[in-house]
Amino acid sequence: MALPRLVAFDLDATLWEPEMYQLMSGPKKQGVDRHGRPVVITHSGEEVSLIGDAWRILHELATDARWQDVQIAYVSRTDEPQWASECLRMLALDNGLTLHELAHHHEIYPGSKRTHFRRIHERTGIPYEHMVFWDDMQWNTKDVAGLGVVAIYAPQGLTAAAWEKGLQQRACNPTVDGPTAPITMQAAQSVFCGAKLQARAQPQQRRAARTAVVASADNRAAAGFAAAALAAAVLINAPVAHADLTEDLLAKPTEDLLAKSAANKALNDKKRLVSSYSNFARSTSVSAGTCSFPNNWFGCDVGVVAPDSIIKQDIKLECEGKDAGNAGGKAEAHTWDGGTMKFELDDSTLLRVSGVAAVALGVSALAVPRDYHNRLYATSSVFSEAPTRSSGVVASWLGAEQLVIAARDDLASRDAKKDMLKVAGAGWLATAAAHAVNVQNNAEQRDVGIACAVGSALLGGLCLWKGLEDKLD
Repeated sequence: MALPRLVAFDLDATLWEPEMYQLMSGPKKQGVDRHGRPVVITHSGEEVSLIGDAWRILHELATDARWQDVQIAYVSRTDEPQWASECLRMLALDNGLTLHELAHHHEIYPGSKRTHFRRIHERTGIPYEHMVFWDDMQWNTKDVAGLGVVAIYAPQGLTAAAWEKGLQQRACNPTVDGPTAPITMQAAQSVFCGAKLQARAQPQQRRAARTAVVASADNRAAAGFAAAALAAAVLINAPVAHADLTEDLLAKPTEDLLAKSAANKALNDKKRLVSSYSNFARSTSVSAGTCSFPNNWFGCDVGVVAPDSIIKQDIKLECEGKDAGNAGGKAEAHTWDGGTMKFELDDSTLLRVSGVAAVALGVSALAVPRDYHNRLYATSSVFSEAPTRSSGVVASWLGAEQLVIAARDDLASRDAKKDMLKVAGAGWLATAAAHAVNVQNNAEQRDVGIACAVGSALLGGLCLWKGLEDKLD
């Protein structure tokens, strides 16, 4: 397989985290992580470490003979170039070679990345088509691709998949020649690389998750009791879906902005101001004992209050990449793999289940109140239509509110979903308690009442657990 003549890497969120602008102070000394690999410790105690498969890939570049004729470059527009250079000098591979010594080119300064690559091209004479570049920022890859560089968008950092994608795209260019790697099975299959790349571009099918939905009937007394609690809690605590969904957080900056070094520098300055605000909030939360990692610690939520839409776009893209690569950390989804069955539960799914259950109960009580009463209550219980219909209206409205919040996908939706889960959980647990009391007093049919109590308790427990998840952790 034909290798590129130069491989180039962005630094922040591509090779390491946290990013330089997120640090409160500069590098101080070397340290090691729990795997025994080097990290950089700052004066304020923060740790800068390699992410994804960056360690393995850089070690391969340093030790594998087939890469000896390939040049390596760091291309970064960080506004803390001195800190970045110090980190490169402190991080060393297993053979003792530092990351700074590994690279032939260090283009680390604010500005357009077109400028970085033009300078490399002028010094080396290497055509742009012989270069491959990895960056976690999509507008950087689009900007550099305009020069002819094979630019790979890597939102999760330098992973094995992103690395192979860049090498395959370079190898699939029949007009470009370069160093040749030993013939292997993978290289022999490179004739099919066009088909492979096309297949990679297609959306991957997601495994079907089996979601357990506990269906239960409700009753007039329980619905009225729970509805009052839910209505009060929603009116006080639950955020209402607002109109800022119309703002396009994923809107891409114009090509003119990408080409202007001054605009890129201004963006970094603005980001730094927002980060400074975040650092102040973090220190305040720690001193007050209200720190909740990562909500008010690592900065992704700062995008909600960012005054500039470009900053929101930037932070949104960065945080999407961090969240996607945080499989071992604090993820929204909880997965249980039990042999042949896979169960996956996230906040939105649970809110939809709770909302559909509440709407179903409410519509039943509203549309056919007598049938609703007869299915649940003992024959000695007196039917009253008006209270039954009223509880149906309240339950339907609360269920619809849950469905609306579950459908939100903006930056503030996570907190809104957590709040609504707590409200729904409290309501379902209150409903379960009311069912249990009615069964004890022979006001409900025993079998139906027990089923309703158990179902409401399970759903309420799940909702409350997910709503309080951050505090429990």
